[in-house]
Amino acid sequence: MRKYGVIYLIRNNINNKIYIGQTAVKGGFDRRYCHDLEKNTHNIHLKRSIEKYGIEAFYIDKEFDIAYSQEELDKLESMYISIYNATDSRYGYNIRSGGSNSPLAESTKKKLSESKKGKYKGEKNPMYGVRLCGEKHWNYGNHWDEDYKEKQRKAHKNQKHTEEQLLKMRVGHEKEKVKVYCITTDKIFDSIADAGRKYNLDTSTITKVCKGKRKHVKGYKFEYYKDK
Repeated sequence: MRKYGVIYLIRNNINNKIYIGQTAVKGGFDRRYCHDLEKNTHNIHLKRSIEKYGIEAFYIDKEFDIAYSQEELDKLESMYISIYNATDSRYGYNIRSGGSNSPLAESTKKKLSESKKGKYKGEKNPMYGVRLCGEKHWNYGNHWDEDYKEKQRKAHKNQKHTEEQLLKMRVGHEKEKVKVYCITTDKIFDSIADAGRKYNLDTSTITKVCKGKRKHVKGYKFEYYKDK
């Protein structure tokens, strides 16, 4: 089966805070982030931390896990963000719960908007010219050996869960793929993620509607679909 995308992990080696991300861009992490951080296109909390500690204080696992579809990529991202409690500012830098349809909090949207008004553009930005890949990368030419990288991966996964527990969690997430029926549009979807992508809706809210905890989400009504 052809690889669709990857989950990457960034860890601050000073305070151990984690950032979990995904990319389905061909070429993986390097292709997606091979540009200046000063363009203000990355996570605002992570950017500020890099400005404070310096990029050399961060470890990057560019292929922490792999996925074979967008749905699996979204689920893995959400799972790891949950496992590492990465949306809690005490433990991580994530501002979303994961998945391509997860919404941003209004306060975060405001901060992101303000950060792009010109105050820190160009040479005024303390991260101006800093790159995460290529010859300008802060650690270009210094390659970690496999033993070191494996120790780093184990350190991440052993913070809260063993390898066996992670596997069980992943299997559990795979079983969550259930069909849903949109009563409003009379359409059947293979999964909640598919419905969310179709109508640009938060998947967790669709789940609440299916469970009867909400009447609708943005006017759309859903229920779990049972094959006859």
